[in-house]
Amino acid sequence: SQEGLLQKRLSKLLNGMKVSPVGSLISISVGSGFSFSEKHWLDSLDALLARMKPGLVIIDSLIRVHSAEENSATDMARVFRKMKRLTVKYGITIVVADHLRKSIGDESYDIGSALRGSGDKRAFVDTLMLLQISDGALVVHHPKSRYALSLPSFGCQIEDLSEAATVVTFTGFKRTNSGAHNQADQTRVLKVLSDDWLTRQSLLDKCIEIGIKRDRVDEILRELVQSDQIERSDRKLTPGPGGKQALYRLRHDTNDVQTDE
Repeated sequence: SQEGLLQKRLSKLLNGMKVSPVGSLISISVGSGFSFSEKHWLDSLDALLARMKPGLVIIDSLIRVHSAEENSATDMARVFRKMKRLTVKYGITIVVADHLRKSIGDESYDIGSALRGSGDKRAFVDTLMLLQISDGALVVHHPKSRYALSLPSFGCQIEDLSEAATVVTFTGFKRTNSGAHNQADQTRVLKVLSDDWLTRQSLLDKCIEIGIKRDRVDEILRELVQSDQIERSDRKLTPGPGGKQALYRLRHDTNDVQTDE
């Protein structure tokens, strides 16, 4: 059965981490028909969360748990509002698996816009991680992180040690640009920045206009923050619904240099 297969996979991962499945409280529901679009299912989930008090809820996959139009920002926003209420009410983390557009292998592809359907999906999540198979290897991309710097793309390997144990191994960060090309792009981004705070979106728009891809801009911004050349601040810019936005500016301690004469 699907439930039995899932239990076996979870046990193998726990064994691979040398964590005993005994005492590990994991509840599985397969093919139950649950939907965020139906009130009676939401009431049932609410009662279940109140009783079990979990720290983590995993949904696989998003398309299976709603009847909304996937390409409609309005429809998807309704689904995400219901998820958000549960995360706030119970202090839980929800991890959702979703599908990518098929053109992810194209060199001109913008990894930051890889999710299929409405852009409200990307807007809702605090962290977005994408898994890609590249030259036979697994590569993880991290194009969005609301509260911290995103990670550079990195490789991983899934290996069965035995019939009873599986391990996931980090294989290193992925190098995407040569040093000269990287420095040239950094210089172009620095010219777009100023002493005043600019939102990430306004920076993306300006950099895309001069020919730098969206995911490359995020990578450069991360590098510039890590090297202390620019500052980042995460703020809520408008009252009401909506999360914080990332803002960037040139570092003041390097621009406002005072000299004694």
